[in-house]
Amino acid sequence: MMMGGPGGPGGHRMEERMKKQIDELHSQLKLNADQEKLWQTALDIDTMKQNRKAMFEAHKQLHD
Repeated sequence: MMMGGPGGPGGHRMEERMKKQIDELHSQLKLNADQEKLWQTALDIDTMKQNRKAMFEAHKQLHD
């Protein structure tokens, strides 16, 4: 079975697996209130979209 990135074949399954792994990691961490707030900010959908867009643009510039 071929796995793809987000938006590609298998992308949804990969995202679900990554989310499960992140949730498992989070449950193992003993975060204080400030660390928890930073964790939640990092997982925020808008933040992830902005980071993904920035990484895409940087990658594009490297290969242009």
